[in-house]
Amino acid sequence: MLLEQSVQRQEPTSPQDWVGVFGIARLSFGTAPGSQQLDVNINSSHAGDTTKLKDVRLLLIKADAADAYAESLAPVNTSSTSWQTAATLTVTPASPGDYLLIGSATRASDANLGAMRCRLNDVTGATTWGDRAWYCKDDWDNQPFEVMERLTLLPAAARTLQLQYRSESGTLCYIQSARILALRLDAFDNAWFASNHAAQNTTSASNQDFLTLSTTPLALQHAVIAIGAYNTASTTVSGYLNVAKDGSTVAEWNREAPNAAGWQCAGLAQRATPVAIPTTWKWRARAETAGTAVNVGNLAIAVLQLEATPTAQRRRYMAVAA
Repeated sequence: MLLEQSVQRQEPTSPQDWVGVFGIARLSFGTAPGSQQLDVNINSSHAGDTTKLKDVRLLLIKADAADAYAESLAPVNTSSTSWQTAATLTVTPASPGDYLLIGSATRASDANLGAMRCRLNDVTGATTWGDRAWYCKDDWDNQPFEVMERLTLLPAAARTLQLQYRSESGTLCYIQSARILALRLDAFDNAWFASNHAAQNTTSASNQDFLTLSTTPLALQHAVIAIGAYNTASTTVSGYLNVAKDGSTVAEWNREAPNAAGWQCAGLAQRATPVAIPTTWKWRARAETAGTAVNVGNLAIAVLQLEATPTAQRRRYMAVAA
């Protein structure tokens, strides 16, 4: 199972924009896999333009038999303001248990400042996550959608999840590479999770905390996965969104919005070996200039122990490059 931070074509609104991208994919290597090489590639859409890339990480987690995954990679489109389904996952737990859900896709519009929405819909549980308006910079400005949540004690019965999209006001919009992943959490010796999908905001030019996950992990390898969304109520002032561990920034993104209403997504996949002491991971945000509102929402952090504890039998093998 691959958790992937990669980059699609972007249209930054200023030369200093850094747009966070997070995606998931499943890879199968057969019954006798040999050495594998995974690459993240970058190119400019126009010769002579300078394109930059930073904080590139690939995180590979071996799938458990209880995990579930669905994808629909082909591009589809609609101008309807009614929800359309891009991918569907049905998971049937063998026994009640907790699952970590991640949905991701690439979205685009066919018009400058065209708007659309995406969401992850728990059809069975009648709950949705991630529904916020996104505006493109110009036509074919491809940007990511991503969202994460935990479902607690799913019963041993079929559960249907859908990644959905729609136009905001009738403008033709597109989605492709729609994926849904459900990771069974008791396949990890330890797993911690925190989320807050509500809209929050700050006008401060100093980092403000919006979501905190606190725990005391073992001194073993862990996967840290963080997904969130943010909006800057300005077209001339950047908003900053970052993930921090014990007060130190792990990764940060900044963006001048194409308009004051559009939201952007950001995500992080990281391997870490923390010290076995109380540790905090946080989503934080700030404004480039004090007084400008920066909104955040759909924030989630997961910390998953990848190595087995001495007395446990479970183990998630992983590999990472950064």
